[in-house]
Amino acid sequence: MQLPPSVNRTPATRIQRRLRPSGLAALGVVLACASASRRAAEAELRRGCTAAAATAAAADRAPRDTLQRAIVLLQNCAEGPAALTSLLTSPPADSVTRDLLFRVSGNLRDRRMMTTLMAVANDPARLAAHRVAAVAALISHYDPMLSVRVVPGRVAGAPLRAQMYRSSHDATVTGSQPLPADAKAQVRTLVEQLATMDGDAVVRAFAASLRTQLPRL
Repeated sequence: MQLPPSVNRTPATRIQRRLRPSGLAALGVVLACASASRRAAEAELRRGCTAAAATAAAADRAPRDTLQRAIVLLQNCAEGPAALTSLLTSPPADSVTRDLLFRVSGNLRDRRMMTTLMAVANDPARLAAHRVAAVAALISHYDPMLSVRVVPGRVAGAPLRAQMYRSSHDATVTGSQPLPADAKAQVRTLVEQLATMDGDAVVRAFAASLRTQLPRL
């Protein structure tokens, strides 16, 4: 036999009223735990960033693996642009670490990174390998969806070639300085100048290879 609605609903309503405060309390506990976990993760990242910046500042004395981990972490840190631009002015001698540095510098789109990479690419006193790596890193400042791979020549003595491919590079961190409004024009002008007028044949050939693949503005 079915009870009248008034009889049917009363027990359920009472149960719901008893359960509602405990449910809200449980939700509060979950949210508090999530907030505490987030704060703990943020604090751990801050400690890691501080240590990574210190490692970069003493790069010449840091073990190679430690420096490489620091470079990777710095792209997620507010200290990243300043620490990485300092490293770019005097890149590590180890080629693996140096290549990692330039790749990460391309990932982090920041006015300071772009300015330093432009200066390295345009400096005839620097090693050709450093200048080529800087040009390749600048392409993500031209377009965050593009990357460039430096490809050796097919035979000994053949010039380096640029191989463009699609890959997202839109990392920003707290305190990032936005790229200049004419960032694309600046990068394209640099590539064209290097391709036609640079005195280093290696840099000139790489820039010429890149210029043919660079999308128009």
